[in-house]
Amino acid sequence: MRPKHYPLDCRQVCRAATEHLQAHLTCPPETRPAAMR
Repeated sequence: MRPKHYPLDCRQVCRAATEHLQAHLTCPPETRPAAMR
C-alpha cells in the first residue's frame, strides 16, 4: 500500500504496473530481472 503522497500520479502508476505485467507475460523466466521472479 503506497502512502497517499506518493509522487507518481495515477497514469504513471498504471503505466508502470502495465509494463511490469507485460514483462511478466512476455519475458521468459530466465531473462527476467530477479525482482520480477
